[in-house]
Amino acid sequence: MKPIAVTMGCPVGVGPEILLRFFENLKDKTAFPPVVLGDLAVLSRTAEQLRSQVEPVPWCPGNKIRPGTVPVMELSQLNAERLHWGKPNRETSVAMAEYIRAAVRHTLSGDFAAMVTCPISKKALNNAGIHFPGHTEMLARLTETAHYRMMLAGSRLRVVLVTIHEPLAK
Repeated sequence: MKPIAVTMGCPVGVGPEILLRFFENLKDKTAFPPVVLGDLAVLSRTAEQLRSQVEPVPWCPGNKIRPGTVPVMELSQLNAERLHWGKPNRETSVAMAEYIRAAVRHTLSGDFAAMVTCPISKKALNNAGIHFPGHTEMLARLTETAHYRMMLAGSRLRVVLVTIHEPLAK
């Protein structure tokens, strides 16, 4: 089966940790193996800091996925040692947006069966000159989708939000 693209989210946010924890608990046999679209150095640094049991490795479409690894389609080469957790900058923000764009491109071209996104910093996205209030609107634009909604889905409940990314007070 084709893999699922999983964007890394904000390189200095919670996304890298979420991904490593996910891969640590992943069963070897999955119908659609996940592949991270992100930064290998950031994931490697995070794995080292968390003493993770999984190893981030480079991956390209068509490559086999080895158990116990985190396959990474490397889309940025950030200097992981210079980054500060919780402090996005223009470089990390541009990279974060590119992970999403690339996931859409590769999914629409058939390299991936689907895509999933890790958390982003909406403020950082806007500070990088990418003006969307969140993933939903960005994905709609990238896929040329006119009518869309955000859905939260669980095993027993599915909720479609009436409004999204709108502050209660301005």
